[in-house]
Amino acid sequence: MSQSPLVSIGMPVYNGEMFLRRALESLLNQEYKNLEIIISDNDSNDSTATICKEYAKQDHRIRYIKQEKNIGLQNNFKFVLNESSGKYFMWAAVDDFWMPAFIQSLVAELENDANAGLAMSRVERVDVNGVYQDSIGFAGRDDPCRKGHLTMTLGLATTKKYNLFIYGLYRTNIIKKAITLLPSISSSDRWFLMQISMAARFKYVDKVEHLRTQHKTEYQDRYPTDEFSENKIHSLKKIFDFKPVPVVAGVIIKSSIIPSYRKLWLPVILVFLAYRRFVLGIGVMLREDRVIILHDSFSIKEKLIYHTALILRFLVRKLGTKRIQDRWLA
Repeated sequence: MSQSPLVSIGMPVYNGEMFLRRALESLLNQEYKNLEIIISDNDSNDSTATICKEYAKQDHRIRYIKQEKNIGLQNNFKFVLNESSGKYFMWAAVDDFWMPAFIQSLVAELENDANAGLAMSRVERVDVNGVYQDSIGFAGRDDPCRKGHLTMTLGLATTKKYNLFIYGLYRTNIIKKAITLLPSISSSDRWFLMQISMAARFKYVDKVEHLRTQHKTEYQDRYPTDEFSENKIHSLKKIFDFKPVPVVAGVIIKSSIIPSYRKLWLPVILVFLAYRRFVLGIGVMLREDRVIILHDSFSIKEKLIYHTALILRFLVRKLGTKRIQDRWLA
């Protein structure tokens, strides 16, 4: 590109010494060179600061900021975005890494489509040692490039891994307006992306350019005192969690980036979301390990639901086809 626009990369980090060098090396080695990397250190107590200062001295594109106290996961994500100045923006998780063409390929998608506000590639998931786990892509009807605003928004209400787009490349002018309505509840990435999908098209590159690390333990287990973790733990204690329904309603109504006429789709979105939350709850009931874990904290009403689940599980095992058993009992 003759005049390549600036891409801002926001890296919120807390105690990231194990992965930090790998992440920074893969970003600095991007084929796309017009970058700024904003690192916000959330008051780490390991060697994160030393590593960041070392790289900042070597490359002027890196700006390192250390928070005086831990401001929480979501606030750190907001901080790096607010510090950005590029036409495009992406969040970079410290434990992930990227192929050299990641940014170049996504900038091309956004530059070629003025209606697109977010682009993402196929994702390969690896363990903490970098060993391949699986690859996640979207083909055929699942391809976001083939979806309109409503169908993409409904897709985010399902269990399909569209939430991985949270680490894609955004138009900064869109995401800076959207971030003011970032929900502080479980699965907030999905509900946040719903706002983006109602405002702009999603673009998808079906090639692995992003490698995402899968940990053996969930974030809420590694950092249980974080506000995000507390919300996740609270959500996991529920079988039927309908809290996202009014939250999504509030986000869509208040959003300044969603055209007014698209907000008329809100009833359809909310009905579908409530249905998907109900289906998810039924799935929880039919998964024996989850129900047993929750059983000790059940109220009388929840114990009634629990015993109903036992009956449903018995019927599925006895009468259901293999496909139904795999779907509901896996």
